[in-house]
Amino acid sequence: MNLNLKNIFFLFFLSAFSNLSVLAQNVNDTINANGFNIFHYPNGVVSSKGTMRNGKPDGYWENYYENGILKSEGNRKNFQLDSLWRFYNKTGKLTLEINYKAGKKNGYRITYNPASITKENFVNDVKQGYSYVMDTSGKVIMEIPFVNGLENGLARQFDKNGNIIQLITYKKGYVVSRERINGYDADNKAHGKWKWFYDDGTLKEEGTFSHGLKNGYFKQYDNKGNLLSVVKYVNGEKEQKVEELSKLDIKTDYWPNGKPKIIAGYKNGVPEGVRREYNKNGNIEKSYIFHNGKIIAEGIFTESGKHEGLWKEYYDDHSLKSEGNYKNDKKTDLWKYYYSNGQLQEIGTYKNGKPEGKWLWYYPSGKLLRKMSYYQGKRDGNIIEYNENGKVVLQGEYIEDKREGKWTYQTGDAKQETYYSNDLKNGWDKIYSNDGTLLYDGKYIDDNPNGIHKWYWPNGKLKKE
Repeated sequence: MNLNLKNIFFLFFLSAFSNLSVLAQNVNDTINANGFNIFHYPNGVVSSKGTMRNGKPDGYWENYYENGILKSEGNRKNFQLDSLWRFYNKTGKLTLEINYKAGKKNGYRITYNPASITKENFVNDVKQGYSYVMDTSGKVIMEIPFVNGLENGLARQFDKNGNIIQLITYKKGYVVSRERINGYDADNKAHGKWKWFYDDGTLKEEGTFSHGLKNGYFKQYDNKGNLLSVVKYVNGEKEQKVEELSKLDIKTDYWPNGKPKIIAGYKNGVPEGVRREYNKNGNIEKSYIFHNGKIIAEGIFTESGKHEGLWKEYYDDHSLKSEGNYKNDKKTDLWKYYYSNGQLQEIGTYKNGKPEGKWLWYYPSGKLLRKMSYYQGKRDGNIIEYNENGKVVLQGEYIEDKREGKWTYQTGDAKQETYYSNDLKNGWDKIYSNDGTLLYDGKYIDDNPNGIHKWYWPNGKLKKE
């Protein structure tokens, strides 16, 4: 992006000020070395006008295209560019604004592109502070901090609703880390890491969603960064099974040899939290997690708080919710998840705690809903989704968790074809009716509309563009 902006600025600079080096090419023009001047193209159209002092441009100047449209306008002070300069294309549309002081860029340089606006701050020709990329309505899409001309610090990317969707950390112009947050799955359900912030950018709350359901720890902070609360969720249900999140009464039973037989937590006399059962040698043989007196999970839960071996999780009625293995507190091998009616909900494998290989999802009726693959925890490969009648409603490909190539969506009585590159719309986006009639087409570059977009009536005639 920086290279393109530099090129744009360079071209504008040449085109805007080149007239001044050929001001007197029109033989009918004369130069007033100390006063107001008007210069013309050979065809008689005004090329530029402004004040000269000691034979050099000074004060306010305007430059024009050969078609008479204003090309640029701005002021000079002591022969140097000063204050706001504006640049226009041949149709008269504003394309660039630059603030100067003593011949150097000071303040914002604003570039108006067909699908976006870029706003960059300069101090003595060097980028400093935040630069912004906005849509044409002025909503911020990206904000990037600069120090001495280089990206440095935390950059934030926003969706069209103003939600932060990516955090990028820079150090001296290089990307140190990227974190995608506040995302959605193919069903438009919250998925992955989510974060909320105070108005000053301080972290307010964070947690993880799995296909629309809260999963894991949700933490809240005050505006000074102090932790206020921690709540754990499993498949959307609040849990209290982690010992450090509950103040429990711990009761211990012993074997005749003095070693613990059972160590269990209670809350108001009701089993709560972890219950460990030991053999006479002091080894854990079974572990249970209780909530409100009901077993919600069982497996081996080590003294250090790690899951090991086969684990099962249950609904409140003790029907099986999930089953699979842990190794060193990370999910591994085959895992199965069930609806409360006992029907398989999803099935797939884990490797080092991350989804790996082919995964399948099912409707409560048992019919196939989705099939998709993972590689090292990231969606990778083809994805296909079906409705309950077995018809394909979504098809596409992920590469390292990002949409790539052609994607098709079937929604009601219409079919959409969209092309992606690096998870952004790039190329054609088309919508057809079920009989194949084109209803809409348009192109995108990096999720931004590009060129003319057209909508059609069901009879194929143009509706608007």
